Amino acid sequence: MRRSLMAAVLLMVATCGSAGAKSAGNCSYVATFEERSPFYARCIPDKIRGSEGTTQVLCLQPKGDEVIATYAWYNRNGIVMGWSPKAGKVAVMRVRQDEGLAVEKQIEFSFYLGDQCLRSYTTADLVKLGAKVELDANAIEAGLDASSKRAVYRVEGCKQVWATNDYYFSVRLDETRTLSFDILTGKLCRIEKDGGKERLMPVESAATDSARTGTSEKASPQEGPWHVLSRSPLATGGSATMWSMCPIRPTTFGATPLAVSSFCENV
Repeated sequence: MRRSLMAAVLLMVATCGSAGAKSAGNCSYVATFEERSPFYARCIPDKIRGSEGTTQVLCLQPKGDEVIATYAWYNRNGIVMGWSPKAGKVAVMRVRQDEGLAVEKQIEFSFYLGDQCLRSYTTADLVKLGAKVELDANAIEAGLDASSKRAVYRVEGCKQVWATNDYYFSVRLDETRTLSFDILTGKLCRIEKDGGKERLMPVESAATDSARTGTSEKASPQEGPWHVLSRSPLATGGSATMWSMCPIRPTTFGATPLAVSSFCENV
């Protein structure tokens, strides 16, 4: 049975605001891999709204965790991570990036490898690839354009091409259609089966041709004195689930590190 390797789940912590708020603001959170891994990400906003902030990918080390990639942005709707044995780097998918913009300008997700932005896809790009659109309730509640729309999709994580060192991000549009994106390039790909073997093959399309390519990004490291309690589901079209925060205490990892710490009660 195929293993879905290195799919990241979000571990989110509420920093302010009440549960009854109509539209929750930004909060600090931690993202980690679904399976056992030394890598995790700290995502810290600068403001209660917007994308200003810092996202760091770190590697657990006995004498202090090592920062291996830093991005000068914060993503409210989460990130998904994967590991590339070929590149020896962590791949990051920034999910549900923009809101309240025209579909041609609104970025749905971007792909990063190390400190380099590989590629970004707008709502219009995904529509060309077969995605449907719906009203963006979060953008409307935040007071943006009342006609704000976004693509309908669900991120299924980072997956391995069977018996290879190739990996791809899987994005499901509906019950019958799934898009695959090579974590090394951010480009659309397909998984070709031949005699019981699988291989990753590139796919050319008008949407991928128009998708934006990126550049390297760096920012200053930051420290955060906290661990989190629990996880939220993989990023979807709905609003993120927020969790409470607690101070760092000694942590014992289980076979699958879905929860970093469980020593505090919810606020």
